[in-house]
Amino acid sequence: MTTANIQINGVSGSNTDWPLNTPVPLTTSTTGSSYLWSLVSQPAGAPDSLVNPTLQSPSFTPTKEGSYLISLIVNAGPSQSVGQVVLGVRELQTGNRIPAIGETTEASTTD
Repeated sequence: MTTANIQINGVSGSNTDWPLNTPVPLTTSTTGSSYLWSLVSQPAGAPDSLVNPTLQSPSFTPTKEGSYLISLIVNAGPSQSVGQVVLGVRELQTGNRIPAIGETTEASTTD
């Protein structure tokens, strides 16, 4: 099974410094016949608000501080590619990021 390339705002991989209540553009350069995006983990009380989760380029808006674990499954005939990234919205008071469920390390572009 190959890994699906996930991009957040045109940048591959996890991005931990996203503003609250700002739309997140997702895309993949992995080609396939079908796409299925999902929010595997998100802060309690945040609505599952993926817009167009079966398209190559969906979006969502994080409404709570915390981490969002985003998953993508790309089907291309008999093969399947899977990928996951973490998008973090840091706590306003402390500046810390709460890890997503299932996340083993905090990947940060600012540390």
